[in-house]
Amino acid sequence: FAPPAHPGIRACPLAPLCFNNSSKTRTSLFLQLITMMIGSNDFCSDFCFSELDKVLDRHRKDLDQVLSYLQQELPRTLVNLVITPNLNILASGDYPVQCNMYHRAMCPCLFSDLYKKLFDTYVKKMTEWQNVEFQVAALSKFRTKEFAVVPQPFLIEIVLPKLPLGSNRVDMKYMAADCFHLSQRIHHVAATGLWNNMLEPVHNKTIRSVPGEQGFKCPTESSPYLFTWDNS
Repeated sequence: FAPPAHPGIRACPLAPLCFNNSSKTRTSLFLQLITMMIGSNDFCSDFCFSELDKVLDRHRKDLDQVLSYLQQELPRTLVNLVITPNLNILASGDYPVQCNMYHRAMCPCLFSDLYKKLFDTYVKKMTEWQNVEFQVAALSKFRTKEFAVVPQPFLIEIVLPKLPLGSNRVDMKYMAADCFHLSQRIHHVAATGLWNNMLEPVHNKTIRSVPGEQGFKCPTESSPYLFTWDNS
């Protein structure tokens, strides 16, 4: 992954076509770029409806299994592992009444009144969930000459804009209709953050994404490549 991308490089879509024996030779000829994120819905479904002390181990095993499968089937691949945002960002502002209802329904252990006393505990567990993703991405078995998993943490401190005039009300232009996922405006911010992270050394990546405050980075003459563990 050290040299600049060649204009002829193609990516194979994540479809069954990529994972049959007849296509292995073909996919081994090209570099693949895959971006994956374990969404916050997974955090809510696991933490809210499973045994709390087993969730992190299961997350670690699941992530290891998925990445091992990709390494086996797509050996010449760079995997961007986007670190899941901590859902405490949704608790940092005021929302319309219907949003509060959606939040309680989709992630009760963070937003339901029944769990208020445990909110800090779950936020801490969410940070540990993120740390698991960093740790799995750093495993030596995923750091070969032709396969790498790189954590991209640009969503860790994503900022949801507020309405003007000192209001604590979240600007709903940046939220999807379910008040849980992000709108196209924030997806633009995320896309820029991902690109910038790929051009930053592994141990010096931007973790804060603020709408309207991001620049767009370009490769430099001294570092004309995407950063991995081994070239950072």
